[in-house]
Amino acid sequence: MPLLPHDFWSFIRYFKSHEFSSPDDPITCNSMDYRLIIALDNIRYLLHNSIIINSGYRTAKHNHDLGANSDSAHLFGYAVDIKAINDDYRFQLLFLVINLGINRIGIYPGHIHLDVDPDKTPGVMWYGKEKELIN
Repeated sequence: MPLLPHDFWSFIRYFKSHEFSSPDDPITCNSMDYRLIIALDNIRYLLHNSIIINSGYRTAKHNHDLGANSDSAHLFGYAVDIKAINDDYRFQLLFLVINLGINRIGIYPGHIHLDVDPDKTPGVMWYGKEKELIN
């Protein structure tokens, strides 16, 4: 995936680039999929509530340190984990996510995983019980 244009983040209303960076490499935000970022910005507008990104792009080292899957969509900038504040918030967020076309969704006790990885099966939703992977 090509890096985002240098002025891309100036057009994003509700997020700062650092929210999507791997904690061990601050410029990795520029490797995020632009369609996912734009969709999240639109979801935030429609949600009328904040969205806390627990995890965006991950370097291979950081992903390994978290014990995450070695083929995680986070490694390619195709995924985010969003903090699930409560059940009402989770429902509203999922409603918007599905209606705006994000179709790979993982529901966990403390977060919601969203990804747009083109190399993975679309139209899936799963529930996970493993530990929450924060950034």
